[in-house]
Amino acid sequence: MSDNPPGWYQQTIPVNKTITDIYFIDSLTGWTCTNWDPQFDTAYIMRTTNGGNNWDIQLRNNLSLSTIQFLNNNIGYCAGGDGKGKFLFTTNGGVNWIITTPFGSGINNIEDFQFINIDTGWICSDDDIGGGIFKTTNGGSTWLRQTTASQLAPIKLFFINQDTGWALSDGAISKTINGGSTWSFLNGVSGIERDLFFLNNDTGWVISADNNPNGIIKTTNGGIDFFVQLDPNPFGSGPNNIFILNNNKGWIAANLVTILSLANDSTWGKQSVPSGFPAFKSIQLLDSITGYSGGTIFVKTEDGGGVITDIENNSSVIPENFILYQNYPNPFNPNTIISYELQVTGFIKLAVFDLQGREIETLVNQKQDAGKYEIKFDGSGIASGVYYYQFKTDGYVETKKMMLVR
Repeated sequence: MSDNPPGWYQQTIPVNKTITDIYFIDSLTGWTCTNWDPQFDTAYIMRTTNGGNNWDIQLRNNLSLSTIQFLNNNIGYCAGGDGKGKFLFTTNGGVNWIITTPFGSGINNIEDFQFINIDTGWICSDDDIGGGIFKTTNGGSTWLRQTTASQLAPIKLFFINQDTGWALSDGAISKTINGGSTWSFLNGVSGIERDLFFLNNDTGWVISADNNPNGIIKTTNGGIDFFVQLDPNPFGSGPNNIFILNNNKGWIAANLVTILSLANDSTWGKQSVPSGFPAFKSIQLLDSITGYSGGTIFVKTEDGGGVITDIENNSSVIPENFILYQNYPNPFNPNTIISYELQVTGFIKLAVFDLQGREIETLVNQKQDAGKYEIKFDGSGIASGVYYYQFKTDGYVETKKMMLVR
């Protein structure tokens, strides 16, 4: 049995910076990266080889780092920016880092990246002009633009293999099934999006920041539909990073005083953390008991994070109080009818989106009584192509596809 305290306990790091990301390849060996606040001067990459008991500073540099990933003991990547997007890589476990500026002045900061092997990876930036998604097939030596900022400029990426991945951008989630060559809008998501995690092609989660009662949402059909999971901090300390081990075990690094943990497949609770109002930006579990989280402090657990509290039994489930019908006719030119049925009174929003997740038109945004409704959508002012209409009501979102053909 471990001599360490139960739950999440603090470990000492050698710098006074906020940890923005962590990556462990086993229970002993891991890396962290930091931002450059509050002095806007130096960020760090640090490594531990004894489970976080001691850390070696491997890099000091005048830039802010946002994300880090290692494929093995030697090959690793890091990214961030200093007014220009920076991509870093190492081939000797972080002893030496090569810093590149692959996009010149076109990107201020790299928000996220993911490699699925030594050669193949993706980078994203939400910069208004130079942002988008870029792919490499040679370990980051060169990058090919896959989307422009006007098409899709996400803050987070998640790939489960070389073909299938999701992108989380402002108000929308999109998916690719061909390695990023094309992306399709799946769903609109509300709030200031922070992170996403998929277990497989069907099951995934999206988390959003403060002041959003739907801060944790889950899909079981690849992102086409989402339903709200019980958040013990509605409108409270916003989630920043999510890690899911299986359908019944997951953790969320959140701002201020808590780490969230799955109590069952649909209900989240709180786990205690060291005092002092820490904010957590990243989290990773190696298995059901050993994990790490970083932010304004660095913590570790050897019992899955300890007791889960503030659990309520009335978790959100897919309601049976409405029906969203397929539009008719479909395909259409230029008008179509969208129908839905409410079994109870509720506030609903019905909107139309294009493939990039941009809202084309809001059809309904109000409280309505129980009954059946029909809304005409006039597509005479838009181009031919695939569009989506999305129905939102309390705790649930449903989206359907329609096609305008001239």
